[in-house]
Amino acid sequence: MYVKNSLQPTSLTVTRKDETFEYIWVRLTNSSAGQNYCICVCYHSPKPTYTPTALLDNLHENFEVLLDKYPNDVFILTGDLNRLGFSSLLIDFGLQQLVTTPTRVNNILDFFLTNRPDLFYCTVARSVLKSDHLAVYVNCTKSPVFYQNTENSRRSVKCYNRSLSDIAKLIDYFDNYNWKGLILAIETKTATVDEAFNEFLAVLQHALDNISGAKTITIRDRDPPYITPYIRTLLRRRNKIIRRGQTSQADLLSKKIGKCIDRARNNLLRKASASDTRQLWQMLRSSRNWAGKKRSHSSLNLGPNFCPTANDLNSYFAGVSTDPDYSKSAVTDSLNTAVKFTATMTKNFVPYT
Repeated sequence: MYVKNSLQPTSLTVTRKDETFEYIWVRLTNSSAGQNYCICVCYHSPKPTYTPTALLDNLHENFEVLLDKYPNDVFILTGDLNRLGFSSLLIDFGLQQLVTTPTRVNNILDFFLTNRPDLFYCTVARSVLKSDHLAVYVNCTKSPVFYQNTENSRRSVKCYNRSLSDIAKLIDYFDNYNWKGLILAIETKTATVDEAFNEFLAVLQHALDNISGAKTITIRDRDPPYITPYIRTLLRRRNKIIRRGQTSQADLLSKKIGKCIDRARNNLLRKASASDTRQLWQMLRSSRNWAGKKRSHSSLNLGPNFCPTANDLNSYFAGVSTDPDYSKSAVTDSLNTAVKFTATMTKNFVPYT
């Protein structure tokens, strides 16, 4: 891996469970743009001495550690991954694969995964080196369009364990806990009600952290609103089960995840009100489909010298209200076909007696 000295490259120390894994982590700093990059260059052999599951698990651990350590960095995973199934990385860490053109014969073997697809543009062309692989050229000058990285773009939250055994531990703990001290402090007025209540909350927090336990989950602003921390823990568990080849257990867990997502979506829709249009638009913009929606109209340039003409406004709102895929002939043909089909079925219909 060759890097300019001006980017201040730093080799990152990460856990490597198998010395035969061929990858390297480097952190770069673009001082002019005020942006840091964590880049992993990886090679996965077509016939490795290790199992692909082991490599994926190791990369998962690296991403979790580095994302917690550098939450505002741009993350990139690139290299010749051959047939490595990395879909779990896309789901768990919000990565997107940008190479869409075959890089060797008819296969895409060289990949570019990143959590900031709005910053990059990938093209594939013949390499200047002697190789049967095409080269992947990445343009880093593309400016962000829909997503701006901020300090609050990624945050870590606790997701407490909800298994029946953990709940049973909590019940047993609270059942045997001596609450007489708090009650006596209130009765003798050695502590105010507020102080006693704060002590009560401290006991609850201690039990949740140490008796039932919790996992730290990273939540991103770009995540769909219905992907709760609990659902993300289930997704991670399912991906690990899939990588172990336990498909039957993964299918059962997928059904559970689907029910949880339906429940979360229903709760979101209950909060929506037709009379509160501001909230409805906010829910629409928070969905993933909003940012990538193709629009036929040109956006207005809302700069400091914004002064549109009447024709500009007419063109803009005409584009907003126009479906570019609408075809009157296609609609007419579909209706005529449906009418003919209905007439034929009615003609051939013989009532049962």
